[in-house]
Amino acid sequence: MSKKNKKEWIHYPKAREVLGCDFRGLITPEMNKRRPVVILSYSHARPGLAVVVPLSTTAPIPPEAWHYELTQGSQWDRQRRWVKADMIYAVSLRRLFYWRVGRFESGGPILLQDFRISRNDFTAVQEAVLSALKITRS
Repeated sequence: MSKKNKKEWIHYPKAREVLGCDFRGLITPEMNKRRPVVILSYSHARPGLAVVVPLSTTAPIPPEAWHYELTQGSQWDRQRRWVKADMIYAVSLRRLFYWRVGRFESGGPILLQDFRISRNDFTAVQEAVLSALKITRS
């Protein structure tokens, strides 16, 4: 099948889901590489866009209210990951993909599919986003 006729893969994400996002093409100091993200929201009111926050294995120095370290229950491997809730993006669904977490012995990729962070972690991420936006609950 030629590339012209190949159907484009689009995944309709769910809140709390972890996917990869290709930020390449943005301009520094914007995010400009591939990295895992947490889906904050996807709505059919905004067809083709999802709101995401990136994850990083680099601990922030110093940690701020808009950073959140995911608990062990929300990790898919042994690496510690931080949510960078001050870097909120509305991205095209075409930027999203299943994050590769390893390789099978046959050489094929092992993909992180249908993985969501815990509800408690998601609530903490939402609070971190509110902090980044300087929004207080009244």
